[in-house]
Amino acid sequence: MAMVHVLISVHTEDCINPETDEVPLRLAEICNRHGCQAVFKVTTEKATSLQRHGREDVIEALKTQDLGFHMTNHSYPPTVPVYTQKMSWDEGVRAFERAERVGYEEWRDVFGRDAATYCHGTATPFALPILRKWGIPTYAWSCYPTIEGLPMHYMGLLVLPAVQPNGFHLGFRLGEKGMGEQFIGEFDAIAGRLHAEGGGMLHISSHECEWVAREFWDAQFRQGKLVLPQDFRRAPIKSAAEIEGGYADFEELLSHVCQCQETQVITSGEFHELYKDRLAGEELSIEELLGLAEAAAEEITFHPMRGQYASAAEIFGAMVAAFSYYFGQGVLPQKVKLQYYGGPPRHTETLNQTDAMSADVFRHVLADVADYLQFERRVPAEVWLGNYPISPGDFLATMCKAFIALCSGDELPDMIQLARGNVTCTKYAPEQAQVSTWPAFPPGFADHNGVAMARLQCWTIKPAVRA
Repeated sequence: MAMVHVLISVHTEDCINPETDEVPLRLAEICNRHGCQAVFKVTTEKATSLQRHGREDVIEALKTQDLGFHMTNHSYPPTVPVYTQKMSWDEGVRAFERAERVGYEEWRDVFGRDAATYCHGTATPFALPILRKWGIPTYAWSCYPTIEGLPMHYMGLLVLPAVQPNGFHLGFRLGEKGMGEQFIGEFDAIAGRLHAEGGGMLHISSHECEWVAREFWDAQFRQGKLVLPQDFRRAPIKSAAEIEGGYADFEELLSHVCQCQETQVITSGEFHELYKDRLAGEELSIEELLGLAEAAAEEITFHPMRGQYASAAEIFGAMVAAFSYYFGQGVLPQKVKLQYYGGPPRHTETLNQTDAMSADVFRHVLADVADYLQFERRVPAEVWLGNYPISPGDFLATMCKAFIALCSGDELPDMIQLARGNVTCTKYAPEQAQVSTWPAFPPGFADHNGVAMARLQCWTIKPAVRA
């Protein structure tokens, strides 16, 4: 059987009900008894509320575990998808950094270290470039794109998916009669399927409030209503027997998981090493780059290379690098480094298609693209042919076909035909947003802007391959 690696995550965010303060301590003790770590995704408000409540014992217990940043205050409106709903890509990224930077600094002050992962209250693509800037290597929850619910690389981060289809959520059923056996049954069914499929990731999640309360702490923000701290409403609390029953359920489940053969509970950092992008920064031979060019000329998405994958954005950058060298030296380079680039900041269609451009014009246009890549570190929204824009997909297809011709004829053709790119990488994100039922959103809210921006950044998406 192949190895199944298990991520146990606890969303630790209830800063209103002090009864929840005990939960991370109890769960950390259980994990320590079984020689493993859960990832506690802690909001800044929860961390500072533990300090206000004098619970240094809980903070010290959390330091024995894997720790993730879970936003500053999670559900306080306006939430990120709401306040970015009319923003451009650059505006949204800057707005996220402005809103969350101080909270993350306070979070690090409490725990004395950087976060190993990040989890958002709701999916938003605007967070990921800032997480990369802050050195947070993984995003451990759902985001708009997905590759069949499997770990993937997206915007330079390792995305560890939410529970569906390869996991389950413990929920408010904790402590109900017979739940320990039910959790074990759910685990065995998923783990057995993953073993048969060659192994993979299994995710078990919970919210700390579900262990002791009967409703979510942020229910009071229903329909995006702003409630100030002095007006917070406490949640109804479970009985002592139910609470203890929940801890017993978890201990029974964790004991079973840790005793299963070919199954291991690991941290988000260990997942990052296990699924590390081993192609990033590697030098490709011209023969290997030709293979990627031939594939991208047909379909602009990620493509396999050396047992890993190259994203559409990486292929775009590598093609520009190869042609830049060729135009400077008169010959193709022996090797080209595969580098990370972000996706385009907005959607552009090619508005004016010419029959062909001369090699000199192509050289001029490509020099501007190379400068843009160096300056912005991302695929451009459009490539300018005089006053006329070319979409990045069409320009990549054009480069790929010119590169194929160059490799087969030893010199660039005098005239280069503008090609149409078949951009399919965007299919991993939904075409449109769905109305959300999350209480912190306004009635009928759908994150259309976030979905559109997430599709653009699918130029960076590729499967994560286990070592």
